[in-house]
Amino acid sequence: MAYEDYYPGEDVDKILKEIDESQRKKDEIDENKLEELEYTKEEYDAWYAEEKKVGQRALIEFNKLDIKTFDDIVTKYQTLVGLRGESYKDATKMVFYSLIANQLKFNKFTMDSKKIDLRMPILIQLKAGHGKKNYEYFIKRTITGLGKVYQEPTSYHPEQFVGKIIVKESHKKGDETEYIPVLGTLAADYLVIDEAHALLTRKENEECLKYMRTALDPIGDNTIEKKQVNVPDEWKLKYDPNCTIMLLTQPVTNINEELLMRGSFRRFIILFIDTTLDERMIARRNAVFLSLQEDQHNKIWLNWIDFNKKISKYKKLEYMCNDFTPIDNYLDKCGKNAQQLGLEVLEFYTAAQFTLKQNIFKMSIIRAIIDHAGNGNIITINKKHIESAIKDWDSIWI
Repeated sequence: MAYEDYYPGEDVDKILKEIDESQRKKDEIDENKLEELEYTKEEYDAWYAEEKKVGQRALIEFNKLDIKTFDDIVTKYQTLVGLRGESYKDATKMVFYSLIANQLKFNKFTMDSKKIDLRMPILIQLKAGHGKKNYEYFIKRTITGLGKVYQEPTSYHPEQFVGKIIVKESHKKGDETEYIPVLGTLAADYLVIDEAHALLTRKENEECLKYMRTALDPIGDNTIEKKQVNVPDEWKLKYDPNCTIMLLTQPVTNINEELLMRGSFRRFIILFIDTTLDERMIARRNAVFLSLQEDQHNKIWLNWIDFNKKISKYKKLEYMCNDFTPIDNYLDKCGKNAQQLGLEVLEFYTAAQFTLKQNIFKMSIIRAIIDHAGNGNIITINKKHIESAIKDWDSIWI
């Protein structure tokens, strides 16, 4: 490979255009720092050699790690995401929660007498060029590697989300008209929507949001129906989506209150990633040299896919737990903090409280299932599972 083939082709000025004034102040970029961002051919050659070693070390470290807990899984497989740095830590962990939960989504539980499934939809707010494609690729390769359906909508037309009935009229006398269902992207196993800012903030997309909110209700109680004027009622489109959804967007600033309280945001685990300049530069370099680690990564990918296949076999799980009060106590503390942060935060907390409790409950279940290691259909949720889930949740809620 020639040097020109892997050089990213972006100068410092172009990079800095993506960094607003506040970010520049935060990173304390001075003239000396800017000079350090320009790389010579010799420096890239050094990176070329180093990245090969990084891939080899990742495989060696991978083989050393045993999986006993959820945190072990994240530690062992996070190299496949390709994003390094403290700023990415919480979002990466939640993506692992969401993917593992997707394999377990047909297990149904009750909490406070309400039915829930284990899906964990995510909304990641991240500026362009800061790592969104890494999360997309990680999810896509996992889902397709399992032989399941991965989708990325290309427009916000409601029909693409829901689907339609194709009417095939026969030209032969006596033959009946056929009504062929074509399911929309909501029928996928995992749905990733990039550049979702317009979906969330523009009123003309409300019909799509309505269908999306219905799809994220508990499986079995989330039937989507579409009646077309040229289709008899008995042939109308009707199905129960089981998709997990991830939204990727630039930081959202113009959230109107009506949208917020209707539930479009409340159904998602909301993550905001504020990266440092060094982390972004490393992410750019990693993207350039990703192919150098492909041989090592492929071996790790095979193990990751096998792990998810084993998890997918868990069906009709039940749980045992002596005490969920730590979750209630934690939520009480969140409520007191919300009061101090203002009326808008308190209103959002009040409206979203049950969803917050669900998410911590689901995270506790996922941790218990990983520890369970296939010993029957009854899992035991202990204090450590709950405390670890609360700790993970608290780091993103704050």
